Amino acid sequence: MAQYGLSIPTWDDWNIIPYAAGREPITWGWLWSFHMDHRIPLPRLLFVALFRLSGGDVRAVMLLNVLLLSGAALLGMLVARQRTGHTRVTDALIPLSLVGIANYANLLSANQIQYISSIALFAVVVYLLMGRPEWFGLSTVAVIGICSICLPLTGSTGLALTIPLIAVLPLAAWQHRERRERSVRLARWLAVLVAVVLVALVAAYNVFGERPDSAVSQPASSIQEMFVTIAQFAAVSFAAPPFSFSTPARLSNSLPGMVTAYFSADWVARTWRLRAVVLLSALGIAVIGLVLPLVRRQRPMRQALGALGCLAAVGTLAFAIGYARGSALEQRYITLGAVLLVVTYLCLRLVRHSAATAASWALLMISLVLLPWNVFQAISFGETRRAFEADLVSDIRAGVPVDVLGTRYYEHLWGDPSLATSVLKEMRDDNIGPFASGDLVLNEAPPAVVAEQALSKAPTSAHNMSLLGDKWSGRGSDSYLLYAVDSPHVVGVRLKYRLSNATSSPALLQVAWSSRASTAEFDQPGHVFVRSSARADGQPEEVVAWIDAPVNTLRVTPDNKATSFTLDEIVLLLSSS
Repeated sequence: MAQYGLSIPTWDDWNIIPYAAGREPITWGWLWSFHMDHRIPLPRLLFVALFRLSGGDVRAVMLLNVLLLSGAALLGMLVARQRTGHTRVTDALIPLSLVGIANYANLLSANQIQYISSIALFAVVVYLLMGRPEWFGLSTVAVIGICSICLPLTGSTGLALTIPLIAVLPLAAWQHRERRERSVRLARWLAVLVAVVLVALVAAYNVFGERPDSAVSQPASSIQEMFVTIAQFAAVSFAAPPFSFSTPARLSNSLPGMVTAYFSADWVARTWRLRAVVLLSALGIAVIGLVLPLVRRQRPMRQALGALGCLAAVGTLAFAIGYARGSALEQRYITLGAVLLVVTYLCLRLVRHSAATAASWALLMISLVLLPWNVFQAISFGETRRAFEADLVSDIRAGVPVDVLGTRYYEHLWGDPSLATSVLKEMRDDNIGPFASGDLVLNEAPPAVVAEQALSKAPTSAHNMSLLGDKWSGRGSDSYLLYAVDSPHVVGVRLKYRLSNATSSPALLQVAWSSRASTAEFDQPGHVFVRSSARADGQPEEVVAWIDAPVNTLRVTPDNKATSFTLDEIVLLLSSS
């Protein structure tokens, strides 16, 4: 964070920056409103407070993220030591997972305070439920109650982790129903009260009733896809491939060849199933090891209730992500996956069996094998961020129009080029990021267009798209139209179109370009224009993709899901006649 953390807010930071910077009032309506499918009043308040205290620097929030994860790792280490009386080598898995280098993308993102605040609160709950076999007492129930009530206020992640606690607390009260100490009697009533409050919070959350549509995050379309997503969630506990990865590296017998193959992203992307099987198998061993003594009446239920409750919580989280997301092989899930990994490991520590010991070592070995790879990816990610900052400042000084800056840097800033353009202006107005010094001037003049050239609506070729009348039918993100351009300099391209999909949910329209006949540049940064919330109700819409580069070929991808697409006009905007 100290080396690569930037003062430039990125992506979901911008949902909070207008309020943190004082341009929008902080109201309960905003605090309780949905961000995607999360209500996050507590992370929003933390973000606003730290942003203002630091004079408008998002790195203050990043620092808190590091401290919270470090605290969570410390609590996990204490649980392992307190329950077994000693520290094992395998306990290194806890800090490696929670605050390790695999979390590089999350540690450099201020908005991850949403997930990390959930983890910090849950870590306290895990410490109290698993640190001692006999944990039920007034002070413990009070702290668990406070954390449990705060968890839903950190988002749907916290909500999922909370749901099993609704049952754990009353069950614990029932298990201690015969104890007559005044503090225990108060703890029983408090446990029931907390459970009632949690039920009310879950009802008030109304996650299915008011959740906004998204063009990016789609729920699983089938039971099979849900379980695949759960397995992916388990796999990212150790590592996640970058957002794009190269073709498979050829196997080599030479040391340099093996090193190159190791540091490629391909093998990590392709072996996620193996990592998922290992972790889920370890989870199964932990569950059996905790439940079997109960079945054999070798241990009272109350001594295993805390550990089983924690396993139920992370299991609920995994199922929630499996249901709500069509894929979990993404870097932002590493932190949440680490919670599944750590709770599984802590439960293995409570099981006195060679299978549990072997599973613990297997989890640690996978983390160690991936450690150099994660370090390499983290440094590459950090250097890319530094290069982005330097290039952005250089282009601003060179007077590049803000509309072009939006296209070049939206992948680092936010959402799509139009959103990136708006946040660049907000940064300038609020004197944050590169504008904090006051010596940068943003060029808001539109790009200079001298001539227009209409292209034929008939594409050079179509991929996974069929034409019926004037309507193209696409199957998803791998359906696109190609247009030959061959122009030495294109300022932009204007599209007029009508688009619809089965649910009329926002579409993800993409226009990509390549400066040569090869399509290799299409997915490179700075070569893709995205409209992240394109209309999908069949009504006419117009969009201009600012390019400012030589173009040989254009690629138009209507949506990332099945869609009907009519292109009414495609026009090149040129810098010379």
